[in-house]
Amino acid sequence: MINYSIIIPHKNTPDLLQRCLDSIPRRDDVQIIVVDDNSDADKVDFDHFPGIDDERVEVFLTKEGKGAGYARNVGLEHAKGKWVLFADADDIFLDNVGDFLDRFINSECDAIVFNYVKKRINGEILLPDKIETDNPKLVFPQNCFPWCKIIRKSVLDSHNIRFQEVRWSNDLMFAVQLAKYINEVKVYDERVYMQQERPNSLCTGVSWRSLYCRTKVALKAYRFMEGYPESECLKSHYMDYWKELFHTKKILAIFMLPRIFFVLGFRNARMDIYNRLKIDYPKYFK
Repeated sequence: MINYSIIIPHKNTPDLLQRCLDSIPRRDDVQIIVVDDNSDADKVDFDHFPGIDDERVEVFLTKEGKGAGYARNVGLEHAKGKWVLFADADDIFLDNVGDFLDRFINSECDAIVFNYVKKRINGEILLPDKIETDNPKLVFPQNCFPWCKIIRKSVLDSHNIRFQEVRWSNDLMFAVQLAKYINEVKVYDERVYMQQERPNSLCTGVSWRSLYCRTKVALKAYRFMEGYPESECLKSHYMDYWKELFHTKKILAIFMLPRIFFVLGFRNARMDIYNRLKIDYPKYFK
C-alpha cells in the first residue's frame, strides 16, 4: 500500500535533483514522482536522468514547458498515495523525514504542516518562526509554498484542488483552495525540510513580468477568499507585488489599478493604494 506520494517538479538542475532524491528514504509505502518540465537537452543527459533507473522513482518527461504548476498537476494525476507531499528539485528533506512520516500514516486530519530550515545563497542558515495558528484559513495563505505540508489526496481530488499553470506564483491559488476546503490541520514546529536559495531561480529573480503575473494571481486569490475575514492577510501579497511593479514599470502598475479597484471595491482599494503611496513617495503629499 502506498501511504505517501512525493511529487518533485524539475527543470535543468539534474545534480540538484539527484541530491533531493538522495534525501528521500526508499520505502515500499513511499511513491516518488519526478516530472521534468521540458528541460534543455544541453543541460540534462536524459539517458542518465536522475531516478530513471531507480525502481522507487517514477519519472515523467513532459514536453509542454508550462512551468512547475503544470508539472505538479501531472504528478498529482499519477499519485497513488493516501497522502501527498511536494518538494522542489533544489531542496532536500532532513534526516528525520522517515520518522516524521511514520507518525501520520493513520492521522484523521486533512493536512499536517511542519517547519523548515532555510539556507541562503551565502550559506547562512535561517530558522523561520514557529507557526502560531492551526486555523486553515490563516495557515495556508500565510505559508503558500507547497512544500512542508502533508495533504490528504482524497481532499485534493474531491474539490479538484490543483495548481495554476502560470510561470510565477502557481502555488498561491492552490494554497487558498486548501484554506477554503480543508477542515482540520495540525501544525508542528519540527523542521523536516531544507529550502535552499539559488541565484536566478523563479523565487529570487525579479522582473516586471514576474511582478505583473504575481499581482494578477494575488488579486484572484483575494477574490476567491472573499467573505472570509481571514482573507485580509492576502492584502500583503497584492500590495507588495503592486508596489514593486510600480517601482519597475509604472505604466503597467497603473494599468492594474482598475482590476484592483474592481476586486477589492473602489473605496477600500483607493485608500490602501493612497496610504501606500503616501509612505513611499512622501514628497508628493507635502
